[in-house]
Amino acid sequence: MVINMSELIKLIQDIEMDALYEFKKICDIHNIKFYLRGGSVMGAVKYGGFVPWDDDIDVAVPRSDYERLIEFCKDKVIADKYIINSYKFCEKLHCYFPRMSLVESERIQLGLPKNTNLGLHLMDIFPLDGAPNHVILRKLYFIKVYFFRTLASIGTQYEENMKNMHTKKQQIVIDFLRFFKIDKLIVQQKIYDILDKIYIKNSLENSRYAGTITASLISKEVMRKEIWGEGIHWKFGDINVRIPSMYDEYLKKMYGANYLYEEPTIRKTHI
Repeated sequence: MVINMSELIKLIQDIEMDALYEFKKICDIHNIKFYLRGGSVMGAVKYGGFVPWDDDIDVAVPRSDYERLIEFCKDKVIADKYIINSYKFCEKLHCYFPRMSLVESERIQLGLPKNTNLGLHLMDIFPLDGAPNHVILRKLYFIKVYFFRTLASIGTQYEENMKNMHTKKQQIVIDFLRFFKIDKLIVQQKIYDILDKIYIKNSLENSRYAGTITASLISKEVMRKEIWGEGIHWKFGDINVRIPSMYDEYLKKMYGANYLYEEPTIRKTHI
């Protein structure tokens, strides 16, 4: 049976709601704190669930809980349907942060498309990290992160079914470096290890600034820690989840002052 894009996104969103429910169960059992992040916060606040065209869920997990989550999920299948992969134990992930995906046999049975070489990823799991308190040190931190993230990006060979989510500017830089064969010198896993050390250097507890710098907007993701705060509970569909305490300030920093009234002209999807 052939279905159109809007029907496909709705079907994937229904599966992602179930994945979020199972993810939250694990986090509740193991006392792991998480927030919605990015477009998922926008969806919760503006639509009470998914942004209509969104086809994945983003969450942020404070670093100490994030490390425990990765260790717990290694080699485990969740609810017989989902798996969480990390670059630390899955070299083919080609991504620093972990992703929750549908088990491949389940994807095939449901007749769903792939959006990565590993199958259908449903949720991005970002660490919530501290950042330098001083503005100059913070700018140097951003430069260092940009540099190593670019190096890591050129190590990703886009196989069939992997959608390239880089901006045009990012792709120009990546293509330039590949032209000079820099990608042949890069071991992606080692670059991820370098980034890991950079990210954990500023503890969340001792920082006045925090964010998910591993996510797509990089420096925009970092903001005053009190914006995240302890979080407040909000309905995402019929699931009660945590979003940043000062969610209005969070969304304005991420998407602009008129986020409630304007719709983006470019609507990115992963399929």
